[in-house]
Amino acid sequence: YSYAVAVNGGEITLLAGDTYTVTASGEATFVFYLLDGSGNLMDTSKIYHVLLDFSQTAVDSEAWMMLNGEKVYGTLSSLLQQAEAGATIYLLTSDVITLGDASMLNAVTLKPDEDAFGSGHCVIISTNDPDGE
Repeated sequence: YSYAVAVNGGEITLLAGDTYTVTASGEATFVFYLLDGSGNLMDTSKIYHVLLDFSQTAVDSEAWMMLNGEKVYGTLSSLLQQAEAGATIYLLTSDVITLGDASMLNAVTLKPDEDAFGSGHCVIISTNDPDGE
């Protein structure tokens, strides 16, 4: 099986997995579809009407990246799950971030956000925690 979504009554778009990520604030309607292995429609969800406001997202986030031409904010872990190979993720925190699966870092580039830190800073990736353990 595979999944698809139609946003605001638009074209049905096949999802890469089973998750759809909204990247912009505003009102929208969503309909989700279940497709069989041949792409035939098996089931349709009800219509979901949502109002999203991401205005405080940057304040509460560890990082951001560009996705489909929009800035997407979140935890480093959540962005790594969405990032395509070669993506750049910009960190918004100088805190130590611990990841359960650091292998996901191999496919992306991490950089400090220049608006938050200025230029001349770097990201350090280590297999040791700050206490040396």
